[in-house]
Amino acid sequence: GMSGIISADSAAFRKKRTGLKKCSSMKMRCSANAHSRPQRLQGNMSGKRHGYPQRRKKGTGKMRVLEAKFVQGFMRMADDGWNQGWHERNGGNLTYRIKKEETESIREELSEDGEWKEIGTAVPALAGEYFLVTGSGKYFRNVMSDPEDSIAVIELDDKGENYRICWGLVNGGRPTSELPSHLMNHEVKMQATGGKHRVIYHAHTTNVIALTFVLPLKDEVFTRELWEMATECPVVFPDG
Repeated sequence: GMSGIISADSAAFRKKRTGLKKCSSMKMRCSANAHSRPQRLQGNMSGKRHGYPQRRKKGTGKMRVLEAKFVQGFMRMADDGWNQGWHERNGGNLTYRIKKEETESIREELSEDGEWKEIGTAVPALAGEYFLVTGSGKYFRNVMSDPEDSIAVIELDDKGENYRICWGLVNGGRPTSELPSHLMNHEVKMQATGGKHRVIYHAHTTNVIALTFVLPLKDEVFTRELWEMATECPVVFPDG
């Protein structure tokens, strides 16, 4: 009886010991694999943990443009305006003159097959420039949820008289109907500021609209009133 118990215990011990060896061997292999791919694991963890879009292969297009910081900032600005109540339905429009290095960062995703279309004005100083623009009839509320349908990257020709769509507006459409006035303002602002100013934003800002009914329509009057309403205003626009 005793020998049977010892024999059974010995067999169980050997089985347990064998299992420990296998487990230990697996741990060593797992540890070795983990140390051999630290950058890959860390990169994947970082992207998923923070909710960042994962980089896709060259040529897919969908995420590469949307990963660009200037595009994300444009989308956030449009969304902020909607949340402020500045854009009823398809009201308002936003355009941004893209920096050369930003254009290069998304160059491989920009199409050169788009049809050239007349701007409706001539802006020779902006010849060859690229712009990020909202679409005509598109809603600011949809820019964040469906950017490829709501916004576009456009290129101007070498005379500043025509444009073509290089990315976006995938379901058809055209840039904001106020593109001519935006581009004329961009041209003036670029020349006046040495290229510093890059954004033209048309919004229906509720409080400012209300002030137009109670204040004289003069720059200096509005400037003074806004300066007195919020201490941040003189910091944001010290020149009025």
